[in-house]
Amino acid sequence: ARCEEVTDEGLAHLSTLPLQELNLARCEEVTDEGLAHLSALPLQGLNLAHCRRVSNAGLAYFNNRLLKSLGLAYCELITDAGLTHLSAPPLQRLNIVGCHRITAAGLAYLKGLPLQELVASNRREVAKRKQPA
Repeated sequence: ARCEEVTDEGLAHLSTLPLQELNLARCEEVTDEGLAHLSALPLQGLNLAHCRRVSNAGLAYFNNRLLKSLGLAYCELITDAGLTHLSAPPLQRLNIVGCHRITAAGLAYLKGLPLQELVASNRREVAKRKQPA
């Protein structure tokens, strides 16, 4: 199901809520401009799967944030450059299935993150790395 009624303007109404988790999967009207409204939220989890109008610029709003889980599946405008914005958050889970513009070179930007789960294949091949105790 798609949430065609959720727009950037609607996201502005969420900007003062103490949301920690937000699922915007398949909200295809959401753009980078809408994500700007969410930048001050204490989000720890954000799912933007199939938000096809979200680009690298939208990810910049979440640099240096509390984000631990980010779903970008099928966000086709996200490229290697977008991953540079994810170098500061304490990301533990990242889903980039269907992000065909992300290459091996882009994955190098993730090396300093405390990632525990990276989903990069729609065949459910999950790379897990144990963290030192």
